Amino acid sequence: MIAPKIIGAGVVGLAMWLGYQTYSDRSSQSATDTRLASIESQLQSMREADAAKIAELSTLLDAVQNRVGVTATDLENAQKAATAARKEVARSDAALRQALDEQAKNVNTIREQSDAQLQAVRQETSTQFGEVNVSQSARYSRR
Repeated sequence: MIAPKIIGAGVVGLAMWLGYQTYSDRSSQSATDTRLASIESQLQSMREADAAKIAELSTLLDAVQNRVGVTATDLENAQKAATAARKEVARSDAALRQALDEQAKNVNTIREQSDAQLQAVRQETSTQFGEVNVSQSARYSRR
């Protein structure tokens, strides 16, 4: 009768061992599931934080691109304005040179006319003085 008690004890021992293994496996699986859920939750939080940072960086990048775009537009406008100003200065310079050339021609024309008139006045004055001298000489010589 010992043998059935031993066999019964062996079966009970085996059942206990199988029960313990099953409990241990279930407990490990439960702990693993809990740990895995915790890691997934942390991973999800990190993804959300990263998404927020990416959105913030994207906003900052857009702002920088707008500033650079505005700066590039301002630079282009300034270059166009500078080119227009250079053209205007060149036109003004050409107009001033032309006006100075015309003034110089007018001054030369007036100078020539003045010289001609002065020469005519001198000639007339010389002629009148000559007539006065001749008439005075004739008066003095008659006396």
